[in-house]
Amino acid sequence: IYLVRLQPNRRYEYVSPACVSIYGYTAEEFYADSKLLLKIVHPESRAALRQRRKARVSKQELTDTLPKRFFKKNGSIVWVETQAVAIRDEGGTIVAVEAVTRDVTKRKHAEEALHQSEEQFRELAEEAQDMVYRMRVYPGIAYEYASPSSEALYGYTPEDLYADPGLGFRLIHPEDRPRFFDSSKSWDSVSRTMTVRIVRRDGTEIFVETSRNPVMDKDGRVVVVNGIVRDITERVRTEEALRIAKERSERANKDLRNVNRRLERATARANDLAAQAERANRLKGEFVANMGHEVRTPMTGVLGMTQLLLDTDLTAEQRGIPGDGAIIGGLFADRQ
Repeated sequence: IYLVRLQPNRRYEYVSPACVSIYGYTAEEFYADSKLLLKIVHPESRAALRQRRKARVSKQELTDTLPKRFFKKNGSIVWVETQAVAIRDEGGTIVAVEAVTRDVTKRKHAEEALHQSEEQFRELAEEAQDMVYRMRVYPGIAYEYASPSSEALYGYTPEDLYADPGLGFRLIHPEDRPRFFDSSKSWDSVSRTMTVRIVRRDGTEIFVETSRNPVMDKDGRVVVVNGIVRDITERVRTEEALRIAKERSERANKDLRNVNRRLERATARANDLAAQAERANRLKGEFVANMGHEVRTPMTGVLGMTQLLLDTDLTAEQRGIPGDGAIIGGLFADRQ
């Protein structure tokens, strides 16, 4: 806090002890040098300080000032913000100024850091292919920021979205709107991600993945939504193609399993028939062998007697009988 007399000569009439913590100079040093502030003001703030003093002299009024930089006694920089009240004489001329000066260095550093962060975010957002946006939803709906990629994504520029806040919602495919709006009815502090279809300005449809992060006020009411919209059309098409290929592969595998089961049954049937045929051949051989034994024994005697008869006088027809018997005997001999 200080009181500086302007008329007839500039001089400090009062400077509070806080001047030491703000500037590093004592009150006595300010009393001794009425132009001390002008000497320690930062070059980039000096012009603004002089402009304020000129305006005060010419217009006989105090104007609001922005924070200004000063060099402290140790050489470091301090940002200060001053609120002043004019003291006038009977004629209305400003003869003194009473002011309160506050150290706002931390606030300025925080603002600069925030500004730098915002600039970096804006640079990233404007270079990204994904659309980045900030939408106010209370008390009214309005886009506060939309990245330039909205034009490539939607076919609409950020200016189109600023002029028509409801445009982004109307671009959602009619079949997907109920699901999208239902997810927005019960906001909480958790980010939401969902996939919807968008109808672009040229009428084409694309799939987008939208991630929304709500910002709430002190009453727990959603006032702002920060979001990212990403074109995932190719990913969705690839996933759909993989799904169809998988279904076809599963059907083919199922058909192949059915064919294998039929082949297994046919093989089993063929093996069974082969076994039956082998059994039949074995039984036939056993039957023929048994019959050959049963027939050959008496036939031996018959053939022997026939041979004796051949040594006698027989007709030509009688001589043909032994040949038939030999044929029968040879038949059973071949089956053994």
